[in-house]
Amino acid sequence: MSVFTRQKSVFDVFLAAAFLAAFVVSGVTAEETLNGPSNYSDTELQKLIEQLGASRYQEREDATSRLVSIGIPAKGHVQAALEHADLEIRSRCEGIFDEIVLREREHMMIEFLSGTISAENLPGWSTFVSIAGDPEQAKPLFARMLESEWEFIEDVVDVNDENTVAVASENASRYLANRVNMIQLSLRSPSSRLTEGTLCALLFAASFPDVDLSMSNSLFPICSHGERYLIGENREVFSALLSRVVLKPQSDYTLATRLHFCARYGLAEGVQLAREVVSNVATRSFIRQQGILLIARFGNLADDQQTLDKLLADSTAAIGSSSVQIRDVALAALIHLNGENPIDYGFKSTVRSSDAVFVVNTLGFDSEQDRVAAFEKWVARRK
Repeated sequence: MSVFTRQKSVFDVFLAAAFLAAFVVSGVTAEETLNGPSNYSDTELQKLIEQLGASRYQEREDATSRLVSIGIPAKGHVQAALEHADLEIRSRCEGIFDEIVLREREHMMIEFLSGTISAENLPGWSTFVSIAGDPEQAKPLFARMLESEWEFIEDVVDVNDENTVAVASENASRYLANRVNMIQLSLRSPSSRLTEGTLCALLFAASFPDVDLSMSNSLFPICSHGERYLIGENREVFSALLSRVVLKPQSDYTLATRLHFCARYGLAEGVQLAREVVSNVATRSFIRQQGILLIARFGNLADDQQTLDKLLADSTAAIGSSSVQIRDVALAALIHLNGENPIDYGFKSTVRSSDAVFVVNTLGFDSEQDRVAAFEKWVARRK
């Protein structure tokens, strides 16, 4: 678990009128809380480390408090003592080190949000902003992401930055799969809540080109838990992340879900995936009809007529209605892309859909004669 998990949100602290004033802890300023007294020698710091293993409890407690209050100047000594031979010293140093790191990160995030430090020192920022676009728009969500999942992001970014491509892909893919599985399990509890930062972290990690999503099939169900974030104030950033994820090469197992997400969250880039799906004759009819409707929403007649024309002879039944065929869905899509209304072609019961343009089971005809007439009218209109 990340040490960056305090109840109070650093981001919310910043949004308060005076972010530095809000970071006062027992009358101590943010800078003092971060660094503490800096006039301790190496000898004195090492003495405090050894005092953590004292026989008297109060002495151990005093040393712990002093090292925590010193903060960053003591970080190196505390970190080295994580390998100390004394179990009590190791154990206490783990807690002290976590507290120092937490304070350091809090301070970095406050300075990041205030613009007083370079964001390049934060894990993943350069990649994140290249996806999100506007740095100022990306900052708040990036801060929430690190607040929730700093260590996870740090692991994924370090792997992609430092290792060979093959190792980076394998390790980052495993990190993501493990985190996805842990979160999926936690969401089974009624009291568990998916945070915006965690959802953002998962999508960000999944968006890396070399990350294999075959072990992270639960990612999309998790996204459904976070729909309020996907359509919330950071919708544009989430859409950019989600677009990269759904367009990555993946197993056919996720095709239907990916097309659904493109339609549900208005991902225009999904038309590329839809074209691939529709052009593949081996694609199941349910997925193919999803692709057709996504083309109807985000495609255009110049690029898509030839692909859809090939489906006008496909009498396979559409899923969801025994009277609607794949060719009917394709014809309705062509008519829509041509700027016309399917009702004028005999689709008398057509119902519009905000996500998929049309509700599939309303694209039928009253009779086979009506179907033939509709297709003949389209052919005549296109001559």
